[in-house]
Amino acid sequence: MTAIKKYTDTPMVSVWMITYNHEPYIAQAIEGVLMQKTNFQFELIIGEDCSTDNTAAIIKEYEANYPKIIKARYNNSNMGMITNMVKTLEECNGKYIAMCEGDDYWTDPLKLQKQVDFLESNSDCSICFHNALIVADGKFIRQTNLKQKTLSNQAELALGNFIATTTVLFVNRIKSYPEWLIQLPAGDYPLHLLNANHGQIGFINECMACYRVHINGVWSNKNKHDEIINTVECLLFELVGKINQKVDQSLLVQIINKLEQLNNMEQSFEIIDRITVTLENGHMINLLMKHLLKTQTLNSKILNSKNFKFGNFINRLRNQIMKTVKLSKITL
Repeated sequence: MTAIKKYTDTPMVSVWMITYNHEPYIAQAIEGVLMQKTNFQFELIIGEDCSTDNTAAIIKEYEANYPKIIKARYNNSNMGMITNMVKTLEECNGKYIAMCEGDDYWTDPLKLQKQVDFLESNSDCSICFHNALIVADGKFIRQTNLKQKTLSNQAELALGNFIATTTVLFVNRIKSYPEWLIQLPAGDYPLHLLNANHGQIGFINECMACYRVHINGVWSNKNKHDEIINTVECLLFELVGKINQKVDQSLLVQIINKLEQLNNMEQSFEIIDRITVTLENGHMINLLMKHLLKTQTLNSKILNSKNFKFGNFINRLRNQIMKTVKLSKITL
């Protein structure tokens, strides 16, 4: 592994970039950073994860031409996305960290200046992000966050991720990243939740970057059902209990909302039962029960199902629903 070179001057912004087999895109990603016009110093920290194409060669050429801006680490073996993400974050020295993956790119040369100005003027915010264009197969699909509020908080973010990675700038406060982060299948959303521990989330309603979606990518190939299951089981389910109770409450709501979209009723109930086994906090289990009682779609499915063997929690929920139905009939 080639180590990152250290310079004495501390930059205002460290631009974080990770890459693996991004030969067709990496030059555009780097150029988007180099074109930034700022009244402060910034650095570009690249984690190159042992690509099998010419990604590393392209980076080395840029690094030779811009040695005081670009500092790259070339992994001798493939670390995997999340480990590479964390390792590269730990090498960022700036007051702020901006993120841009090696297949995305920035389009506004004043992006960093605008975001730094925002955070410098809003000390109650720990994160700043903006709109982006979603690009697939070279075609612009749509913008992100068309109706986003100017200020949001951590609990709102825990209801669903609305921050595209390539748009974010955050205060570099976390000096040691938790071990559990490396175990997750996606790192950007948990990272945003961790950073939101330290302040509000600011939004600039300008489109200043492009977020590339690969039609043949791992995530793109999943159908809606598989995507929901993967998100709930591998990400949200693992996040419960990791950050704080307010986040847990919002994550439970997000899990329930996603499970309501599943056509496979038995699978929904199995996941809910598994969640309750994991939740050691009795208050959180009661909170889950409270939220589930409000969901008409799942409730009607539970009442109308006769052939499934439910776990203890779902049986408790079913009894509670039946009591509620009886009481409502009596009231009428």
